[in-house]
Amino acid sequence: MRLLVLAILVPALIVAQVGTATLSGTVVDASGAVISGAEVILDHAEQQLTRSTLTGAEGQYVIPAIPPGSYKLTIRKEGFRDSVNTFPLSTGQSSTLDVTLQLPTASQTVEVTAAPPLLQTTTATVGSSVESKQITQLPLLGRNFTSLLMIMPGVSSAQAPRGGPFSVGGSGNNPNVFGQRWRNNNYTLDGVSNNEPLFNGIPMLPPPEALAEMKVESGMSSGAYGHASGANINVVSKSGTNAFHGDLWEYLRNDKLDARSFFVPSLGPLRWNQFGAAAGGPLAIPKILPRERGWYVFGYYEGIRIRRAANASALVPTGNWTVISAAAFRFSIPLPPLWMPREYARVNPSPRTGFPPP
Repeated sequence: MRLLVLAILVPALIVAQVGTATLSGTVVDASGAVISGAEVILDHAEQQLTRSTLTGAEGQYVIPAIPPGSYKLTIRKEGFRDSVNTFPLSTGQSSTLDVTLQLPTASQTVEVTAAPPLLQTTTATVGSSVESKQITQLPLLGRNFTSLLMIMPGVSSAQAPRGGPFSVGGSGNNPNVFGQRWRNNNYTLDGVSNNEPLFNGIPMLPPPEALAEMKVESGMSSGAYGHASGANINVVSKSGTNAFHGDLWEYLRNDKLDARSFFVPSLGPLRWNQFGAAAGGPLAIPKILPRERGWYVFGYYEGIRIRRAANASALVPTGNWTVISAAAFRFSIPLPPLWMPREYARVNPSPRTGFPPP
């Protein structure tokens, strides 16, 4: 019965190829000779997540499907000092870390904590990452993460913001990347497709507090992506950690705080409220799921309430002209041309000679 309850409440762990990283490398000694059979241990800095493997006959190791985050890599081999390296890994990253083990001395461990970030050396993909701190601290219209795409290299805005019918208040942005059309972009959320094919929209738009990072990749994409010739936008949501964390927010816009345009004499009513909460931490159920098992939970809720009136201005005929035009239309009497406003004339410059009766 307990196993049945866990199967219902806790979904199975699905490891996706797109939303994870890969780490590989070669272990050698001080003379450059490869070391086979060395123990390679990868520990997550904020979760009870450990991956381990052994180096092969050529001293090589490969650890695939690594969730994004900060890690500590420990390599052990009898007769050598332990080597410890700490570094972050992002979504879609495929990096190589070669390690040289030294002979033992009085100190048995070599720890590297100020090493530069790992480079992506195994693929020809060009990409940039946006970390959680940037996502939560940079101002975003409608709190839409797609606005951050404009700070990426090679990204230009399309003719009009295109987020499909799912963006908040029309704040979605689906840009052109390296000259490709906006329809050629591919969005994924935690390794799962996040595309609406009919309008090329983005169905799932998590709030910034629920996002761990966003990575934009273009160029020679791997077979994990497939159809997109523009950019592959990989978004990774947050997960629970060893400590409980949470956020509460309320964002407000209204007409009292907005500036009036020179061509608009008055502003219409506007009430824009975005509110919500996000929280995560270790998952433990007394007598069923101990905390030492390393299960985590994270969730969020965001509510949106937008109440506004549109401001518009137009040029219309005077009252006398309306009466004359209505009579002329009824009796088919030709009238001098009446041109439409300038905004309409750019689209349809043909004159109108009369109006139908009201």
